[in-house]
Amino acid sequence: MWTINDNESCLLTYGIRWNVEKKRYGNLVYHRDATEAYMDNVNSWIRTGYDTPATLKYMQVSFDIIELTRRKFQNEADTSSTNFLTLANFYNNVGTNALNEFKAASRMGQDTTVVNQYRSRISKALDEYVLIDSEPDIRFRKFGLGVRVGIGSEFFFGQSTDYLTPLGGMTWGFEMSLSRFRFNLDGLLGIGGDYKKDFPYSKADYNWREGDGFNGGSINQTFGYAVIDNKRVTITPMAGIGVGFIDRFNDDAAEGKKNEEMAGFRMLAGVDFDWKIRRYYTRLSYDKVYAESNIRFRLYAARTSLPSPCNAWSINFGVAYELYARAVK
Repeated sequence: MWTINDNESCLLTYGIRWNVEKKRYGNLVYHRDATEAYMDNVNSWIRTGYDTPATLKYMQVSFDIIELTRRKFQNEADTSSTNFLTLANFYNNVGTNALNEFKAASRMGQDTTVVNQYRSRISKALDEYVLIDSEPDIRFRKFGLGVRVGIGSEFFFGQSTDYLTPLGGMTWGFEMSLSRFRFNLDGLLGIGGDYKKDFPYSKADYNWREGDGFNGGSINQTFGYAVIDNKRVTITPMAGIGVGFIDRFNDDAAEGKKNEEMAGFRMLAGVDFDWKIRRYYTRLSYDKVYAESNIRFRLYAARTSLPSPCNAWSINFGVAYELYARAVK
């Protein structure tokens, strides 16, 4: 805040303040500190009889100096990685020095020739110095985290199709990124149908019977590299390992068989495709935050080493909603 006070004719109080402003650029929602120059109407005054054209012109040029300072401040705040409050302090000094120079040169507005020179120069600078209104340049750090939930399915083929119907159910996942490298832990909890024919149960000397219902799923750890990562999509080829399992739920107490499970090591490879529905970037005086809401499509092939005769090859497909956040500079 700046004060112009000649102790006789006027006391003028100017300042630059800021409020949170929301802007949209394509799929980006941007919150920033938007500045404005103002005059304190409560604490500013002009003594009766001194509100002459010369005095008003002096006041206007003083305000224009503050407005030019504000525009420079706003543009640098939108494009620089420097802390907002640090910039505010810097431009407060810039504005103070510019006003003091104007006061001294014009002798508090008494030298109308100097006032007119400043008015011409500052008006031209305001016309030429346009505020930048474009999507901000977001400078990312390397680290990111994501969480997602969705639906998925596993379609078996090969020998296992003689016994198993496809699985379908809920998927979940967690992601950590380091630059373009992506590490994922995810799983499928699926519901199957009925066994197509008797299934040799490897842990006992009897079969799971034709017509018995089964569930299944998998837990996977994958590693990928984002070959494409732009404002709209991320495409990440990936590969990994995990565990696949098949469960039978049997309440036949007479046979002494309850919940039973077979599990096996699995290897997988495929691709993740992220469609960025909305991106959120908040750049305020106290914090910077970046996040995305994505739809992830995942397609991969897997081989699960279940006990013979069901060494299972499968094609897996999933769709999930993901919240993903990245650190910014």
